[in-house]
Amino acid sequence: MTAVIDTLPQWLPGVLTMAVLVVASGFFSGSETALFYLSRDEQRRLQSGSSAERTAAELLSNPDRLLTAVLFWNLVINLAFFAVSLVTAKRLVSSGHASLAGLLSVVSVSSLVLLGEVIPKSLAVSLRYPIAVLAGWPLSISVRILDPVIPVLGHISNAIQRVLWPRLTPEPYLQTEDLERAIETSELGVELAALEQEVLQRVIDLSEMTSEELMRPRNTLKLWEPPVHLTDLQTHLAAIDFLFLS
Repeated sequence: MTAVIDTLPQWLPGVLTMAVLVVASGFFSGSETALFYLSRDEQRRLQSGSSAERTAAELLSNPDRLLTAVLFWNLVINLAFFAVSLVTAKRLVSSGHASLAGLLSVVSVSSLVLLGEVIPKSLAVSLRYPIAVLAGWPLSISVRILDPVIPVLGHISNAIQRVLWPRLTPEPYLQTEDLERAIETSELGVELAALEQEVLQRVIDLSEMTSEELMRPRNTLKLWEPPVHLTDLQTHLAAIDFLFLS
């Protein structure tokens, strides 16, 4: 305990700086999770809400720009955090307090993981809407600061992708199998009603059919030349699946 007090001037400035950086990391991590976890209905509420809500909705209108900015700031914050941690630990080692430096390293990394990532993301999932609204203005400023740099980062990313993965092709956003699996695993009465499930399942089946399976040869159709009267059709209505009048 005496060693901790004696070395206070050596580690306190670094610890305070790291605490600020942890809060900043938690803000960006939680804000990202809250915004991207919003449902379609919640996003529509943002668009018609207050000024802060509309600011958050504007950020979501360009998700690539938002995600690039959040990742960039998180990277800068993490690099600054580890730089401060390294300098502080080096000062303690130089003054003969290696064990205290090791303890500081373990505590600092654990704090960054828990307070800067895990806890903010967990809270953002359950409180996504209020967090998204509160984070709208600060995030908007952070994104606008990077607006001149984001296109350059995008070009660099595309160039690296062409060099390392020249044949990389984007996967379909949603495949037929994904829809079919979602319909089959959805809970009755919660996500989809039974009738809605049946309709969607038939739509999925329709996408796998060919035109030959759906078409009916003309010579199998019963045709009437105009004029056609209801009495002409009544004897045949029970034997046909559908009737087309033109």
